[in-house]
Amino acid sequence: MQQGFKRVVSIALAAGSLAAPFWIGSAARAQDPPPATRAQLMEQGEQLLAQQQYRRAITAFEDANRLSDAGGCSECFLGLSRTYVAWGKAGKGVEMARVALQLNPAKPLLARAHHQLAVALLAQPGRGADAVAEADGAFRRALDLDPGANVDRFNLAGLLLQSGRGEDAVSLARDYLKGAPTGGAAAEARMLICLARKAAPPADPAPEAGGEIEPPHPLYRQPPAYSDRARRDKLQGSVLVQVNIDTDGCAGNPSLVRGMGNELDTAAVEAAKRWVFQPATAQGRPVPGDSIVSINFTKDNETIKDPDKAYRDKLLAGWPAQ
Repeated sequence: MQQGFKRVVSIALAAGSLAAPFWIGSAARAQDPPPATRAQLMEQGEQLLAQQQYRRAITAFEDANRLSDAGGCSECFLGLSRTYVAWGKAGKGVEMARVALQLNPAKPLLARAHHQLAVALLAQPGRGADAVAEADGAFRRALDLDPGANVDRFNLAGLLLQSGRGEDAVSLARDYLKGAPTGGAAAEARMLICLARKAAPPADPAPEAGGEIEPPHPLYRQPPAYSDRARRDKLQGSVLVQVNIDTDGCAGNPSLVRGMGNELDTAAVEAAKRWVFQPATAQGRPVPGDSIVSINFTKDNETIKDPDKAYRDKLLAGWPAQ
């Protein structure tokens, strides 16, 4: 009887030992998180790109593409292109944008693909004339597909300016401002217009006050040239300059209001000519105006040897816009 009892206990223990691993494994599997969806991986890729974690962003976009239907996911390749461009690998960005285009996505995404191809082409160091011409065509194609893609008007205007087609650049930048008169790249669009119009007639003087006029306000303050000699002689102070501002926001006709009686007066007048404004408005429409600006000189002023280059560098720092 005792031997029979021992046999029953042994069988029960053996059964328990066999069942336990199965139960533990089942519990572990029940706690595993579900695999990420393509949408979740795309969102993760965008977040990692914003955080400049480029390797991990690429992995997320590639994983999202693997979950796509046969042929691939255009949006995934556009994410890869933007990541490679931000990472300084524009050639790979061009390649990814071309793949996105080859997948022939729906119209809104197709416009974005042309936009991204142009951005990647222009991000290439030492880009040649062929790349510039292809980027020009890509921006135009993006605008044909999506006329509301105002950012590509600004991008194309910048490209035209750099290609020596100033009048066309001004026309496109003005079109951009019709859709976005403030905010966004409005300051850069006005800077572009003023640079392209350097040889244009000076701004008209402000009209006689009639009705309520919203005064102009500066969008870009050109730093003055502060020579080594002025720095050595420790020349400091403020110079007041009056400028007329036209309906594009460009300053002209600078005149000295209060100077310092030294070389900084000339430097202040030259700087004021390159200031850019949100123009005055009357009943919501831009009108000519005028403003008195203060140009300040301190020992902390940066040394500017070439004011035109400083202006141009500032204008193109954020171009092409994504």
